[in-house]
This record gives sequence, C-alpha cells and structure tokens, in this order.
Amino acid sequence: MNLIKIDKKVQTQTDQIELIISILCFLYDKRLSKTEQKCLAFYVVYGIKEKTDELLISSKIVPHIESLRNVKGKLCKLGFIKREPGIYKSYQLNLSKDFQPDDVLGLLIKIDRS
Repeated sequence: MNLIKIDKKVQTQTDQIELIISILCFLYDKRLSKTEQKCLAFYVVYGIKEKTDELLISSKIVPHIESLRNVKGKLCKLGFIKREPGIYKSYQLNLSKDFQPDDVLGLLIKIDRS
C-alpha cells in the first residue's frame, strides 16, 4: 500500500475539526453547508450543550436559536449527532467515546478498487 502524506496547518482546534468534517463529507457524499460544518466542529470541540449554543449565536455563526435548531435537525438526520434517549431536546455526538481532539490528528483513508 502506498501512502501520500499531506501536512496542513490550521489556526484553531475548531478549524482542524472542520477540515476533517469537510473531508469526511466529501468521501461519504454528504452535503453540509459551511455553517453546518462549523457548528458540528464546535460541538465536537466544546460538546453539545447550552453554552456551545450560546457561543454559536453570540459569535454570529448562526443568527438565532431557530436556525440552530434547523442545523441540529439536519445533523441528526445525516447521522452526525443523535438524540439522547429519554431526555427531551437533548443530543449527543455520534462519535466513538474514545475520540479526543488533539493538537495533531491523523486521518488514514483507504481507497480500494476491488
């Protein structure tokens, strides 16, 4: 197997996660707007909680709470987040429990012709 190494520098942890999300969306043919990708990146880094929602609105990534609810609905429909069972209006990330964003993240992509 041949490997191609690509190094990419980013400024913030959310930019790092946003880049990985855009690569995954491309590979799995899922369509997310830049706003939806940025919201998902914030949820990965800061968690899905009320303070993160407030941060997204105060930093003008989304204009108001209704827009954020629409983003959460789409992310849920595409399988990036899932509803928390038994808790009304509560979501959780659909990631491995072991995943922790770090300073350096690697992504191994296997492209198979068979």
